[in-house]
Parts: sequence; structure tokens; C-alpha cells
Amino acid sequence: MDNNSSNTSNTQEIQNTNTSFHIYSKYKSKVKKICDFLTDEEIWQKRIDELSEKKEYGYALLNLWNMIEATLKLLWYIEHPNDFSDTLDPNKFNMDWEILKNIAQTHPTELKKILNIDNKSPKRGGQPQCLRELRNDTVHFNKVSQKKKIQEYKTTADTILTLLSSELKNKPEYSAILNQITQK
Repeated sequence: MDNNSSNTSNTQEIQNTNTSFHIYSKYKSKVKKICDFLTDEEIWQKRIDELSEKKEYGYALLNLWNMIEATLKLLWYIEHPNDFSDTLDPNKFNMDWEILKNIAQTHPTELKKILNIDNKSPKRGGQPQCLRELRNDTVHFNKVSQKKKIQEYKTTADTILTLLSSELKNKPEYSAILNQITQK
């Protein structure tokens, strides 16, 4: 089989140049939701501030986590268009992934505080060791976070989110995706 027939027979193949990226229809609504969420920074930042003012610190942190998770999912999808991930599967989102490996080289402490990818530090005394675990405690066990938790995690989460967002914005596929989802 020659290259042309192999390329045309693979309907799942990415159409990727500097200006195009094909979003498979089965993922389009999920990708659109993520992009809408990520591009409206004013709304989600306002929501985090409102939740903090109401002393809903766990939910404020959950919103920060949601931004990080959405950015990770979109970065993964750009690199693996046949494998949109609804969850942060530790078999995929680990230190073997180049994006996380690069961040770990420059910000290892921050990355561990947010994701605890290597998971070598289990909860001590039932206390979350990273934002991901704190998110799980908030969502699954309705645990309440104190103000000091948001102070502890917000700066670090903002750093990791900035790094991930920079990775995303540097990918030409991201612009192509934004163009596709805004077309009727």
C-alpha cells in the first residue's frame, strides 16, 4: 500500500498544517465547550472572586482546577485528535507527556502541587497533597476548604495555568480550532 492510499483510507487522520486542524464531529461540541470556557477569562475569574467573597473557597479552587483540566484536555486533543479525553487519565496525563515533562523541568514544585503526577506523596493524614486531590475532596466528599487553602493554591495554579495556556496559544492548531467552532 502506498502512502497516498494509506493516508486517504485513514478517515481519522488529522488534517494538520499550519492553518488547518480537523475537529471530528463526535468531539466538536466538547471542544467547543472547552474553548468557550477558556476564552472567557473575565467570566471565570469573576466567578472565582465571587466564590471567595462568599467563603466558598473549595468551589473557587474547583473553578481554578476546571481551567487547568480544560486546558490539559484541549492540549491533549490537539496532539491526539483521535483520543479526546473526558477525564485526566493518569495513563495519559503523566510525565511521559512532553508538555508536562517540559513544565516539570522548569516548575517541578508547582506542577507537583497542582497535579502530583508522580503520586509518590499520598495524602498525609487524609490531607490533599495537590489541587487535583483537593478538587476530588470537594466534588466527591463535599469537603469544605478554608481561606488559607485558596491562598496556598491560587498563585501556584495561576502559574501552571499560565504555562499551559502559553503552550496552547503557541499551537497553530488552537487558532484553527477556534476558527472552526466559530463558523456556522
